Amino acid sequence: MVKTIDQERIRGSFKRQKAVTDFLCGAGTGLIIGGLMAPSSPRQAIVIFIGIGLVFAGSVLQFRYQERLSALFDDRPQI
Repeated sequence: MVKTIDQERIRGSFKRQKAVTDFLCGAGTGLIIGGLMAPSSPRQAIVIFIGIGLVFAGSVLQFRYQERLSALFDDRPQI
């Protein structure tokens, strides 16, 4: 029963992290596209930089997520 609870906790953690990375990458992409379509202004530059920051943060979190996932599968015994 304890193993089942631990597995559910791990799955929930991975689902949450995947949702956060998808949100950051998607929101950043939307901001970049919206900023590029807007007329030139200082706000446009700020929105584009924020979008790039969100995409970068999402990519870093995605990389860490992939590392955690691969480490989990590498530690698992082969059947």
